[in-house]
Amino acid sequence: MTNSTQLTVNIRLNTLINRIASEFTIDTLHKSPARFDLKKLLWFNEQYISLLSFEEFVERTSQFWEVLKLDISNPYHKMSLILDKNRINQLDQVGIESAVIWNYSPCSSEELRWKKSTQEESIQALRELAGTILTDSFWLLNDANKPLDSVYNTRLIYWEETIKKYLVDNNQDYGAYLWPLRLALSGKAKSASSFEILAILPKEEVAARLNQFLRQ
Repeated sequence: MTNSTQLTVNIRLNTLINRIASEFTIDTLHKSPARFDLKKLLWFNEQYISLLSFEEFVERTSQFWEVLKLDISNPYHKMSLILDKNRINQLDQVGIESAVIWNYSPCSSEELRWKKSTQEESIQALRELAGTILTDSFWLLNDANKPLDSVYNTRLIYWEETIKKYLVDNNQDYGAYLWPLRLALSGKAKSASSFEILAILPKEEVAARLNQFLRQ
């Protein structure tokens, strides 16, 4: 999120909070208790979480690490919390999105098939993308001393631009290639995008997840 976008979000949220506060009275509360809106409350929670810095979010979810068996000293585990921060609307939902990083379970090869594509075509699409991804020199970038959320954003932008450019240059259908890639990387039909997952996982883990399908 850019600084200007973040400022706009903050202004809108502050305006809404002030409007609700100005309209609130005890009389209204007593007369219409049914006006409680869970959806609006969850929306406020979501906005609150989005306004936290990454380190604040990590700290506020620390009570759940032990239950999730999350090794926060592992930079990839810690960075995976960005997936939760970007999607959840309650702190106790932490782990729902990030589990694709630290609790991976592969899908079946049949699930990689995209709509009208055959399974063989989807495997071939995955093979082509794997060749591009695993030989990319971007893996050599040394970003060890940068904040994890900054590293994530840099990698996310790079992988999305690189992979989409490859598909456009080769006149390939996005879905036919990105579906098997995301399924192979996440193991789930519903998950963060393949770009987000690539922004977190180390090359060795990416190779292991992709190659298990390419060896079949």
